[in-house]
Amino acid sequence: MLKKNPLCMKTRYWAIAFTCVVLAFACEDKESHVIVGKDKDFLFKAGAASQADLIYGQLAAVKGDNPQVRAFGLQMANAHQRAIEDLRNIALSDNIQLTTGMDKIHEKRLSILLTLVGAPFDTAYVSAQLKNHQEAIALYQSELDSGKVDALRAHASSYLMFMQSQKTNAENLTLALTARSND
Repeated sequence: MLKKNPLCMKTRYWAIAFTCVVLAFACEDKESHVIVGKDKDFLFKAGAASQADLIYGQLAAVKGDNPQVRAFGLQMANAHQRAIEDLRNIALSDNIQLTTGMDKIHEKRLSILLTLVGAPFDTAYVSAQLKNHQEAIALYQSELDSGKVDALRAHASSYLMFMQSQKTNAENLTLALTARSND
């Protein structure tokens, strides 16, 4: 009759345990880390929207007639610079080079802003900000609801509330500009 060697039994248990751990890590859901499909679309659309708000904000900070518009523009430029940096870091973690050029809609809005001065510029800038924030809120809410990449969902979550408050600020600024023009 063969005696079982306790050392041999321990080795087998360790081998089985090690195999289970390796298999568990191999089966881990990698989808939450890979940026593809709708998540990649979100990444580039969010980057383009933030780039537009950065440029519009920089323009308003120097070209705005109303001090509130200049302050709002500066705030937008700073906030969207941080958002772009955040998106670039997320993209780089997946070896994606994020280019943040504006899309045609944002370029058209910019071309209009560049032709205006004074109160008409202020009104057009705030109107563009309202449109941009409405579009961005829908984009970020969609990513939050159905995105697969944890880092992008976290980004959407952290910026969504900020964008909603900035949309409210733009609405209030619209009211202030309207009241001022009626005086």
